[in-house]
Parts: sequence; C-alpha cells; structure tokens
Amino acid sequence: MATNRKRTYQDEFLNYGFTQIEDNGTMKPQCVACMKILTSESSIKSQSKKHLDNLHSKPKKQILNSNLFGTFDQRSATRASFEVAWLIALETIHFDKDLVKPAAVKKAEIMCGQKEAKKLNSVPLSTRIIHERISILAECLEEQVIFALKQGKHFAIQLDEIDFK
Repeated sequence: MATNRKRTYQDEFLNYGFTQIEDNGTMKPQCVACMKILTSESSIKSQSKKHLDNLHSKPKKQILNSNLFGTFDQRSATRASFEVAWLIALETIHFDKDLVKPAAVKKAEIMCGQKEAKKLNSVPLSTRIIHERISILAECLEEQVIFALKQGKHFAIQLDEIDFK
C-alpha cells in the first residue's frame, strides 16, 4: 500500500519569489508577485521557477533581488533626519503646514528620489483643507461611536454637570 507523501515547504523558495501559506491544513507555496496559491506539487524548484519565468518575466530580477521586508539606505535616512531637524530649527511654529510639507518633500527627495518628491509635493496641506478634513474625520468618528452604542446591549454613561457661567 502506497503512503501519501506530502511535500514540505523550504525557506529557499523565497529565493524564487514564493512564500508559504496554510491551505486546508497543508502548506502551499504562494507567489509574492501575484499572490496566487499554487498546488503543493508546485513547490518543486523547477515548477516555481517556471511560474516566475512565464508569468513574471519582467519583474523577476526585482523579486529575486529585493528583500521582502524592505530596504533603505541608512545614510540617506540619517541625512533626511538631519534635514528635517534643520527645518524645525529654522521655524518658530513647529506644527505648521509651511514646515510639515517641505520636511516631508525633503525626506522623500533624499530617500526615494526627485520623482517621488514631486508626487509628495502635490499633496494639499492648506489650512482650509486640513480644517475640512479634520471636521470630516470628527463627524465620522462621532457616527461610529453612536452606531456602536446603539448596537450594544448594555452600556452606561456617566456625565458630570458643568456650569459655564
């Protein structure tokens, strides 16, 4: 009688752009590029490589060469931190749109490049827009709290009486 043999997942499949996911009690490979879950028979190196070559031939080098947890240049991060500290030192009001946006753009320029800095520069941070968005968030939060109170079976509210004369 033949025994039912199950393949085990190996960490080296991460080199081929795959991670593991549990599906109905068995570990199956999942492509990190398309999030497709393959059959456990596909966990053979050649099958994983074939999937990567056929479906993801263009970003293959990016998948294989990238760290899945993200990478960044420590020197650039330190430099960006100093640039922001410099901008804060130059301003008298620290939490102002005139400081926040230039600081964020400077960090993006140093860490990601000029293209991403231009994208970040297009984010509107005027006082009017920020005020409107804070008001919208406050209304949404109030609605969520009221909804949660209405859905609850038991709750109690204790209020203190304050005289504003």
